[in-house]
Formats: sequence, C-alpha cells, structure tokens
Amino acid sequence: MSFSAPKKLALVLGVCLFLLACAPKHEYRAIPVRSMDTYFNRVDFDGVSLAAEAYHDDQVIKERFGYNVKKAGVTPINFIAENDSDDTLIILPGPTMRDAKGQVWDLLPQHVVVNRVSEFTGSAGVSGRDGVSRTAKGAVVGAVLGAALGIATGSNVGAAMGKGAAMGGAVGAGSAIMGVGGKDRTGEVAADYSNLAALQNILEPGQSTHGLLYFPGEADRPTRLNLKVRIGHDGKTKTVVLPL
Repeated sequence: MSFSAPKKLALVLGVCLFLLACAPKHEYRAIPVRSMDTYFNRVDFDGVSLAAEAYHDDQVIKERFGYNVKKAGVTPINFIAENDSDDTLIILPGPTMRDAKGQVWDLLPQHVVVNRVSEFTGSAGVSGRDGVSRTAKGAVVGAVLGAALGIATGSNVGAAMGKGAAMGGAVGAGSAIMGVGGKDRTGEVAADYSNLAALQNILEPGQSTHGLLYFPGEADRPTRLNLKVRIGHDGKTKTVVLPL
C-alpha cells in the first residue's frame, strides 16, 4: 500500500505529536482533605486528632497529581492534624515511614523532591528516570520532522532526517537549559511542591493543618507513619504511630 506525499506528511506529523503528548506534564493540583472522622487510622489523645493517608495506588496517584509521581521517585503521604486541646500542639521534625518490607524511611529533602519531579516531567529539561534526556528526545522528534520535511519538499528523506535530528538535538539542548516552553519551570515545580508540603508545625488551640509529606519512591507499600508530638512547650514528647 502506498501513500501520497500529503498523507505521508500527516502520518509522520501524527507520530511526532503522539511522542510529544506521551510526556507527563506537571501542573498544580489541590489535594482534597476529608473530614477527620472519615479516616480509619485516626488517633485521638488529649483533645488532639491526627490522621494520614498514603498515596500508593497508581490510579489514585494519577488522579491526585495528574501523573504517576511514584514513578518520579516520590511517595506522598497526606497528613492531617487538629488541635482541640487547651494547649499548643507541636509537631516535631523528623517523621518516618515504615513500608511493607519493614524498612524505615526518612523524608526526602525538598530539593530532591523538586529535582526528581522536574526530571520526570521534563520541567527542568534534564535526563528523566527513563534514562532518555530531552536532548535525545529532541533529536528523535527532529528526525521525524526532518522526514516530514523531506516528504513534503520531495528532497532526499535520509538527508532531511539527518538535518532534522541535528536541529532537534539543538532544540532539546536548548530546552535542557531553558526548560519547557522557553522558560525554566523548575521554580514552578518547587513552588507547587513547597506549597503542598507546607505543614504548620505549631498549632494553637482550635487550629488545624494538613499537607503532604514526601518519602522516597524506592520504598515498598507504606504501612505506617511514625511521628513525635508535644502538647505544650514544656510537655512530654509523645510518639504517634498512624497505620496506612
């Protein structure tokens, strides 16, 4: 079966657009929080309520984030706290997460979270976790466009592909410096993930807080969140275990 030049051009351009559409894209999404009494793992003590929800199911993660952030190397846990006591609630730093293999994981540093998400979504224009850099992807797309150019103009398709690959590589390299859309979007990712992770760690009576805690994606299925809290600045430290 043979195709005319216009049909070949349309086919090649369609393949190119498909390749571009397959890349995950970062966009800010608000994470909903349910009423405290709906969490099965809710822990109550001295007028304080704590709960957490781990995002491990692939479909749920995609619905929440728009793409599978777990494949980017990040395991998110939504944490909720309500202080109905008569004193200040202090959530101490250093929560840990235990997985199904019995391994205990510390929080990912903020810059690591941003780097992993930026790389996976191409927001920083650097190599993704699939090992294919934006420069290489640019060369592939450029070669496809080069072929389309050769078909459209009737010139040597092989030569056009070579030129297209070179141009695509240059565009990919430029994207690696400037980011998607001609600007560095790493800052956008950093701002979004900083907002999502922002937990108020000192709660006065009547206050509540919620936010995402980010643990390594290398962890197995999360089974519990361990954290330490204190009621009152001079109160005793209490260890809280939240099943996940």
